[in-house]
Amino acid sequence: MELNEAMLALARAIHAGGPDGWRTATIAMRCTASGYSGRSGYDDSGFLGSGPALRVLQRDLATAVLAGRPDAVCEFVVRSTGEIRLAYTYDLGDEGATVVRGKKFRLPGHPLKGSIPLPEHARITDAPTDPAALARVPAGGEGRSEDDILATERELGFRLPEDLRALHRNGRTALGEFRLATLEELVKWRTSRKLRFGGWDDDKPLELGPVLDAWPHGHVKRLCRNDWWLPFAVDDDWRYLAVDLDPAERGRPGQVLWFDEHGEMAGLVADSVASLLPPWAWPDEASRPAELVLHGEPTPDPHVQRVNVNHRDEFDLGSLAVLPNLRDLRVNGAGVVRAASLPGLEALKVDAREFDLAPLAGAALWSLRLSGLRRPVDARVVATMTSLVRLDLSGVEVTNVEALDGLKNLKVVTLNGDQWSRVDLPKLAVAALGHGDLAQRVAWLNQRLPRPRNREVHQVEALI
Repeated sequence: MELNEAMLALARAIHAGGPDGWRTATIAMRCTASGYSGRSGYDDSGFLGSGPALRVLQRDLATAVLAGRPDAVCEFVVRSTGEIRLAYTYDLGDEGATVVRGKKFRLPGHPLKGSIPLPEHARITDAPTDPAALARVPAGGEGRSEDDILATERELGFRLPEDLRALHRNGRTALGEFRLATLEELVKWRTSRKLRFGGWDDDKPLELGPVLDAWPHGHVKRLCRNDWWLPFAVDDDWRYLAVDLDPAERGRPGQVLWFDEHGEMAGLVADSVASLLPPWAWPDEASRPAELVLHGEPTPDPHVQRVNVNHRDEFDLGSLAVLPNLRDLRVNGAGVVRAASLPGLEALKVDAREFDLAPLAGAALWSLRLSGLRRPVDARVVATMTSLVRLDLSGVEVTNVEALDGLKNLKVVTLNGDQWSRVDLPKLAVAALGHGDLAQRVAWLNQRLPRPRNREVHQVEALI
């Protein structure tokens, strides 16, 4: 199908399916030979729809835009008055409107692989397995030799906890519903590129929230990954158990963590490997959720660390003081939001019509994102939050934006084009343009991340 034909067919379907009072429908998508992905909607909130006919028409447009090329980014706009505009580029790549200068930068709680030193207690020695540990573990079959275990430790780079050594010495192959990994699998799981235990997307710093504290709090370090977590058992649902050789202050070396089927660290289940022997039972607290979508008024709960508040006409942040361990708060689509100090809060996102930031002056946030506000935000208030590492003000009007230059810890910033023109933030790890159309994003990238040949945007306009 030719490009103009694909544009008109999709535009007519969008125009015919629009809700009452709609004015603009937008599709923004990345196109590849294997398909397309992106976002779409009528005006600010209306869902465009995903029926099979519409998907076919979007695929036809994506194919026509690609024209045999491997990759493209396009923006398709249909107005209720019948105007159509298509903008597309083959030069945007995976970076989008983002400039990454600090390749090794990580958000708090997201350490680089190899950056955590080996705990002293885990250094390899020639000492045999502790006899007391051997006595705690009932025999299960033919075990592995001390030489086998030592050879595995040398491949791993550290000494296994005594209880785990004892399981292999005494020939145990299972712990309840979990199958014990062989010594060879211990090495394979640790070195495999296909298996990943924690650290998902930690190189994509624009959206990641704070790492939450495993229950009971203070026993496991608040990290998305740790070089000294060693998976050693798996069940039929692909949940893994791992020994923690680098615990937090209240924890103990060799305590046992579990990872869910997505490879994310999900909780603390035992204080040692030996504790998993019968009659061990799965602790109820280990799987109690730390995230809450708030309906009604909050009630005291020490487990809750992340809260989403959706579509409230009015909301007072002070009502969340009953959640003593709240780290991450996201207020979405609200009317009036009243600010209040929440001492443990680390990340705040507010999308609302009204929100006065002044009561939060000096707050110890490391992440702040504001959008939708009808009144300007004074950047001088933001500049009092000296712990800020990540900031997104692209969705609001900002006065005194040059005050942001004084935030020495700021590393990840999203602003709109006008705001970027008024600041000088030379030491950022990640800079991103928010709330710009495709042509604006490409122009911003050409300025911030120039190439020998400028990125180009192709535009086509038509009428239904």
